[in-house]
Amino acid sequence: MHLTKNVYESALGILMAHKGKGKDSLETRQGLQEMNVRRELHAIVQADGKKKLPVASWTLQKDEKEKICSFFDELKVPTGYSSNIKRLVNTKELKFNMSCMKAHDCHVIMTQLLPVAIRGVLPVKAQDPIIKLCSFFNSISHKVIDLEMLDKLQQDLVHAINRLEMHFPPTLFDISVHLLVHLVS
Repeated sequence: MHLTKNVYESALGILMAHKGKGKDSLETRQGLQEMNVRRELHAIVQADGKKKLPVASWTLQKDEKEKICSFFDELKVPTGYSSNIKRLVNTKELKFNMSCMKAHDCHVIMTQLLPVAIRGVLPVKAQDPIIKLCSFFNSISHKVIDLEMLDKLQQDLVHAINRLEMHFPPTLFDISVHLLVHLVS
């Protein structure tokens, strides 16, 4: 569950552009420029000498952030299913209060609620691999796992991570994401 929380915080931090939690920064973009990859994400030098980050495929606009925050703010779940998710969302600042989240809350959001929340908000190329990642977490959290499905789960996860690598910054892929591949081995 703690691995789920780490991946959840990284992914949501990038999607919602949380300061300190989002792993997309000027340094990250300059690293891409030094490696000479993903030219569309390189920092743009403005006339006054300041550097600006171009809009990426995962960057949510204000109205999209409002949709995600309002989804979680209006969500009602059965007693005992999770904590009160409303208190985890700040609709005025359009961000999640990560410090109040318990590992179980992150697990519930990552395995069941996030795929529903991002549908229709993100572009399909960024949405699909996140949904597949959420599906992986959901599959491995069951009490009973079919041993014959483990190879397929691992293949699906590797495919989802490869698709995430095509669209998200390399800083998303820390040790937590790397460990996912080894969970089913």
